[in-house]
Amino acid sequence: MRSRAFLLRLLFFTMCAVLVFANGEQEGAAPPGETPSMEAAVPGETPSMEAVAPDETPPVETPGEMPPLTREWMFADILEKVWRLAAIKIGYGSIQLNRPAMETAGIDELYVLQFKEEGISGKALFNYYFAPYAKHEGKEVAFRQIVGTRMANTAVVNVGGLGEEAYYRYLQWVTRWDIVNNRLELSSGDSEIVLYYIE
Repeated sequence: MRSRAFLLRLLFFTMCAVLVFANGEQEGAAPPGETPSMEAAVPGETPSMEAVAPDETPPVETPGEMPPLTREWMFADILEKVWRLAAIKIGYGSIQLNRPAMETAGIDELYVLQFKEEGISGKALFNYYFAPYAKHEGKEVAFRQIVGTRMANTAVVNVGGLGEEAYYRYLQWVTRWDIVNNRLELSSGDSEIVLYYIE
């Protein structure tokens, strides 16, 4: 009788344990139609889909600011324009012309230069001048003999320390032209003499 009662008790406890385990399985299971999560399906620590996929789109790197393009000036760019002498570099010294003051004084037409197909022309201190030129490879240019009118003006000897004959002489030394910072530069081969013109 004792062994029979013991077996009945053992059978009862076993049935209770089975029922408890079955209830736990149902509580942990996903509802019908719902996909179980990665954490519930796979034992251990598994990264979720949110952790794997990036939360934000990475910023797109834009290229830095492009350097400004350098314009290649052509000889045609200086033709038919009236260039006004602003300064002359002579070795380590220079001659400066105060163009605003000259304009105020009504003498802004002095020391001007114009390139044309047939030659250069302009006005120096009180005489008009003309000279043919030879255009060579690249930006090389050479002025031939300068011819000017012979009108005397005893009231004006020079402007800014620049006399007419000296201006002609500096032009004869020119071997190259260029445009730098929108200024026309006429220079000698060794750049000892540079005439700077503005429009």
